Amino acid sequence: MAEAISLINPPKIEYVFNNAGGKDLRCLDYQYYIKSLGKKAASFRCSGKGCYASISLKTQTIEGEVKPKIIEPFIITYLNLKHIDGCTPKNNEDFRVKEFIKTVKDKVKSNKLIPPQQLYEIARAELAEQTESSNYIAMPDYHNVKDRFVRIRGEENINRAASLNEVEVNETKTKDGLPFLIFDNKKKNRILVFASKFGIKMLYESKIWHADGTFHTKSKYFGQLYTFHSYFPPQGKYDKDLDRVWVKRMIPCAWAFTKRIKPLNFYELTK
Repeated sequence: MAEAISLINPPKIEYVFNNAGGKDLRCLDYQYYIKSLGKKAASFRCSGKGCYASISLKTQTIEGEVKPKIIEPFIITYLNLKHIDGCTPKNNEDFRVKEFIKTVKDKVKSNKLIPPQQLYEIARAELAEQTESSNYIAMPDYHNVKDRFVRIRGEENINRAASLNEVEVNETKTKDGLPFLIFDNKKKNRILVFASKFGIKMLYESKIWHADGTFHTKSKYFGQLYTFHSYFPPQGKYDKDLDRVWVKRMIPCAWAFTKRIKPLNFYELTK
């Protein structure tokens, strides 16, 4: 049975941000996520696990809009504020942290040239300066929440090409300005090969190569990532002074993305 609360003088309800940056409701320090959005009402349910406390708000359909809009100020059509045992209200700190995270997310989206960590630390320092010591809340360390911001940058950099022919490789050089994309046949069965000058030199000097492909770690438009490894140090180069060489292993030197997995592709790769 729902808890008896008058709709004439209802408790305060306001928007709060969730972990994804979307809008939830806050009522009596409980958080409610949107369950459904209908033409007449939007239903919100308590975010507590297994809790069925809920709030419904009146909506309206605006001409030209695809989805109905929640009327503001809120018009409550249904209240069930009876929470299950074990569902406890959140403290004010939880809501303030989520609001801060949302603020930083907006800055990450609008300042694409500044690293997310730098924006986060600046915002945290500004918050500390603007907040009185008695009301200050320590925000989480960046490394505990960095996935939320790195994901935003990753979505912005996703290649939206409709087909393989539209894919453009922008990063074709190393940090030293030397070529890194060394082969692009630009055919239907496209092949891209990446290698640095040092990697090519290692392959040239090594008498033993190891090569293998993986079908799991690859780009969306390609069928396989094929890697070439050479043994370091090269045979015969440091035979007299092997004790001074601390690395003795196979090292990846070149990476090739192939569209089709056929013998002809392997022949073209090793030419």
